[in-house]
Amino acid sequence: MKRVIILLILSASALCFFGCGGSSGGGVGQPSPTTQAPAIASANNTTFTEGVAGSFTVTATGSPTPSIAESGTLPGGVTFNAGTLSGTPTASGSFPITFTASNGVSPNAVQSFVLTVTPPPVTITSVSVSCNPTSVQTGQTSQCTATVTGTGSYSSTVTWGASAGTINSSGLLTAPATASTVTVTATSTQDTNETGNASVTVTAAFSNASLNGQYAFNLTDPLGQVYAAGSFVADGNGGLSQGILDFVSDQNPNDIFSSGSSGSGTDVAFTGNYQIGTDGRGALTLLSSLPSSEFPNSYEFVMVSTSEGRMISTNVVCLSGVLFEQDTSAFSNTAISGSYAFRLQGTQFFSTGSRPVTTAGVFTADGKGGISGTEDQNIMGSSEGELSFTGGNYSVGSNGRGTLTGPDNALQVYVISATKMIFVSTGSVSPYIASIGEADQQTGSPFSGASVSGGYTFAFSGLAGYFPLLAGQFTANGQNGTIEGEEDYVDSSPISTVLPFTGVSEVSPNGRGVATLDGSELSGFVFYLVSPSQAFLVSTDMIHNFTGGKAYGQGDGPFTIAGNYAFSFAGYSSLSEQDGIEGPVAASGQFIADGAGNIKSGTMDLGSLGQGYQLTGTYSNVDSAGRGGMTITTEIGGSQLTLGFAFYVTSSSEITLIGSNNDVLGSAKQQQ
Repeated sequence: MKRVIILLILSASALCFFGCGGSSGGGVGQPSPTTQAPAIASANNTTFTEGVAGSFTVTATGSPTPSIAESGTLPGGVTFNAGTLSGTPTASGSFPITFTASNGVSPNAVQSFVLTVTPPPVTITSVSVSCNPTSVQTGQTSQCTATVTGTGSYSSTVTWGASAGTINSSGLLTAPATASTVTVTATSTQDTNETGNASVTVTAAFSNASLNGQYAFNLTDPLGQVYAAGSFVADGNGGLSQGILDFVSDQNPNDIFSSGSSGSGTDVAFTGNYQIGTDGRGALTLLSSLPSSEFPNSYEFVMVSTSEGRMISTNVVCLSGVLFEQDTSAFSNTAISGSYAFRLQGTQFFSTGSRPVTTAGVFTADGKGGISGTEDQNIMGSSEGELSFTGGNYSVGSNGRGTLTGPDNALQVYVISATKMIFVSTGSVSPYIASIGEADQQTGSPFSGASVSGGYTFAFSGLAGYFPLLAGQFTANGQNGTIEGEEDYVDSSPISTVLPFTGVSEVSPNGRGVATLDGSELSGFVFYLVSPSQAFLVSTDMIHNFTGGKAYGQGDGPFTIAGNYAFSFAGYSSLSEQDGIEGPVAASGQFIADGAGNIKSGTMDLGSLGQGYQLTGTYSNVDSAGRGGMTITTEIGGSQLTLGFAFYVTSSSEITLIGSNNDVLGSAKQQQ
């Protein structure tokens, strides 16, 4: 019998299937795990956008799993945590950083990484344009500046355009040769849909043709010894005709009010001539039967516009005043109808002396020659309040000159328009009060406490028209009648500046109001409203010799002093005698402000002290109350003269001036 032998060859795993086993101390063991050094697998750069949330994860290989660390400066708003860069960058730029991956197996992986933050998308939200000055004469220049606002990295570069004139790449506008309004346009280069505009008023250079038509004027001197008003027809070519003049003068050695000697005149006829320069300054001569020693016949003036100017005399005495074009259609009794607020400032004369008098009030004209009304009066600090008058009358001639009786003596009236008149009283009726004044038709009545609301500038003159002087600003709360303000006060120099005060006021339906002040050099005043934005003032102060003044509502700020301004001031100069203007002074002139604190150029006339003084100067920023400071420098007789002023802004086109080193009060008004 044969035997068959079968060999079975089994794998180790099969053997184990049949029950073989082992322990940690015996049998067949497993191999050790595999290790691997780290490596960074992700990119070495990424890009975020400023202002936009971003994220980037850094990845690495290796065994065991690596951890990742960051070094370097990250932009604000971005952090690195658990292998991820994330956040909203607050700045753009290139930010080099280093990532290091480690897992205990050498070597570590090191990567130089760059995080780039790009600027946000450009979004232009606005383009604005400002030009200084905002009013120029033909051929002059104005510097315009554009401001672009938006988000993203944008440029303020703009393209320029103008509806008239020429403008260069830096925004310098050259005004056209004819009067117009120039519109300057700037367009963003990033977004041509965004544009900004500004207007520049271009006025014709002044000439003899600027004075053309019938004009009325009134004048007085700082000492309160001369009062005058008159009118004339200017032919636009340097000639004056149909002139009439009413005046009273206490300049003569003989007292005209007690002796009856010459020194006053009514309806005095004159002719004359004039000439005007391109800056609006001019010279005017009155030709009459009056000797120049009795009444000035030579004047300097400056035009604010073709319908308004400022005048000063150049011989005998120191007169200053205003000039207005007349509306000849208002030369009748019927044209003068309604309620008018008025003011008069003058002198009451006696054989032994004189004293200042200020009156303000309101009268109603019936259009037929009758008037009635109410007035308040201050006679050298003594206040007489709310005096009623009836039975007055008025009469207007075909030449615009007339008479009015009722509020104070007999007044000579010169009609400017149906809403405005100027006055002179020649003191011919006892108690011999000579004065000049004005009346404006009321608007906004019936009035109440709510009528006096918001910001106002004001000014008061004092004894004999010069010191003490006061100018300031107050804000009135029309709901509760409170007043809060600041003032500058001059009493024979130097100026006392920025004095705070408070007060209360009340207003009657006819526009008469009473203000009581605390902390002011002025204890109080009565006012008569022309409108909610204008009032005539009479002091009720029994200590200081303030008499009267005016208040004007301020426009909305911020205020900018820029452009061509006509100015005048009068009072008493307390500067040294070597400056040549010790004593009463009156001045007029013109200057150009650049809108950046500089008076680029100008010319000042000082009456009998000389004409044509070239000036420069500086001025400060205007504060929230509308107050600023100004200096004007010129040269007289080889010596430098610096005149200092505080000013209060009624609007960007008109400011009140009060001397800081001389006792003068005046104003500057933008030429048109």
